[in-house]
Amino acid sequence: VLPDWITVLNPVIPHITEEINSWLGREHLLSTSKWPEIGAVKEEIITLMDSVESLISDIKELLELVKRPEAKVYVIVAPEWKREVARMVLEGLPLKAIIDVLRTKFGLKGREAEIVDAYNVYKKTERSMLESIIKTKSKSEYTMYVETMNYIKARLPGVREVVVLWEDEARTRNIPKAERALPLKPAIYLE
Repeated sequence: VLPDWITVLNPVIPHITEEINSWLGREHLLSTSKWPEIGAVKEEIITLMDSVESLISDIKELLELVKRPEAKVYVIVAPEWKREVARMVLEGLPLKAIIDVLRTKFGLKGREAEIVDAYNVYKKTERSMLESIIKTKSKSEYTMYVETMNYIKARLPGVREVVVLWEDEARTRNIPKAERALPLKPAIYLE
């Protein structure tokens, strides 16, 4: 997916896309490669790449605040049920119905407060952002961050390692604030 995206962007930002291409381990030049087939570049990919750029910007801000010479960065990806909350908010479902569905569908009994937190965030979120969220999948978002770890690290001087985790995995490792992860807005923890 990423190779198609950088191929399309190559005429606009050739140096960056050729660099990303080399990080992906591809030896041929993008400027001489074939264009992807129509339909191969999907809106989801563009949304996810925008999320990567936003993540890099957020990490830069955090690094400036904490002023650490070297940091290990944990990127914590939200589970699919948080996207489901966004979809239901977009559809106009009431909070009680959302809680009932998520308790059953995702086994979230006892985690109602988290559902309410996500609901409250999404009630204040612009409709266009909610639409972007529901056009993506958690697995795709996770995969995008994993595939772009080297790119993320290269854009962030002072970062020695980038680790991508699911929210539940981060919670089992007792990583603080893992529950704050949202679709397209992962939680970030610096170590």
